[in-house]
Amino acid sequence: MYLIDGNNLIGHTKSMSHKDPRARQILLDRLQPFLELKRRKATVVFDGTSEPLKKTRWMHLVFSGTSATADDNIRGQVEASKASKELCVVSSDNGVYGYARTCGVTALRCHEFNRLLKENEQRVAPENRDLQIENLQHWLRYFGEEE
Repeated sequence: MYLIDGNNLIGHTKSMSHKDPRARQILLDRLQPFLELKRRKATVVFDGTSEPLKKTRWMHLVFSGTSATADDNIRGQVEASKASKELCVVSSDNGVYGYARTCGVTALRCHEFNRLLKENEQRVAPENRDLQIENLQHWLRYFGEEE
């Protein structure tokens, strides 16, 4: 299972900005095909209060609230994890990343995780199968099926 520092990942993704009110949803939409392909679940932890976001069965969303931070929540989940071998923390925050590693949990920096997402996007990108009309006419002539 991935344990993702949502705001940190947004901040370390070139195509996203915290200024964009849709950034959280864009992040979740980007995660969805990756998680489905890998058949792995993710808990995405965001700072602040809850907001309505569209997610899939592969995702669980956690909001830190006003009295704690996402970093605190992630550290707590790492500490409470009974299956630390199956957990992978995604954060470029040195404190969170270091804590996960100290606890024996696999950790990825955001740029490493973004590379995995990009590789997945390239792998599942739909082919452009649209034929140019000239190509279609060429093949019709080739097979003797001219109009």
